[in-house]
Formats: sequence, C-alpha cells, structure tokens
Amino acid sequence: MEELKQMLLADYSIAQFLGYLFFMLLGVAYYSFLEIRNRNVDSKETPQKFSWKFWYRDNLKRYIGTLITIYVLFRFFPELTGNSLDEFTAFLLGFSGDGVVGLNKKSTKLLKQKRTKITK
Repeated sequence: MEELKQMLLADYSIAQFLGYLFFMLLGVAYYSFLEIRNRNVDSKETPQKFSWKFWYRDNLKRYIGTLITIYVLFRFFPELTGNSLDEFTAFLLGFSGDGVVGLNKKSTKLLKQKRTKITK
C-alpha cells in the first residue's frame, strides 16, 4: 500500500496533497473568474445573462481535462523541476493548467460543446 501511495503522490503525504489541491483549485477558480468576467455577452452562442447551467454544460469536459492536467503537473513537478512544491506554485499550476486546457478547448473539437444545443 505504501508503494501505491508513493507512485500516486510522490513524496507528499495525503494531507499535503489535499492542501496543495486546495491551492490548485483556487488557481483554476481564479482563471475561470477571469474568463467569465471577460466573456462576450452579445455573442449569439452564449446566454446574455450569466447562467450556471450553461457554464457547467459548456465547461464540463474542460474541467475534467483540467483536473487530469493539474494532477499530472502535481505528480511530476519534483521530477520536472528538481524542486518541491509550495502553496504559490500549486496555485500557479492550477491557474496555468486550466489556461492550457482552456486554450485547447478553443482550438480542438475534443473539448468543445455544441453551444446551440446547451443554450436552449
């Protein structure tokens, strides 16, 4: 069981993982806030008034991709950088991880939703 924990969490404890996950999710939330704030309210593909239902349906695949991305960045951070993680870096991993997946959403069909179907 210890081997499995080592493989999944590297040298971090479960408590550290949960703490860093909090900061990574804070980074994701901040990036999402910036995107929502800068959305085009006059677009025909989005509702004029903000809708949680539309937001959820439009971004579900993206956030699944984001969770996978930030976990991979978390898990391999020590091997990639030679450093251990800290809270600010965890925030940046969440922020940039969501940013990368968000950019891919705009340029690939894999993460896109048909907005005409979900605006109704």
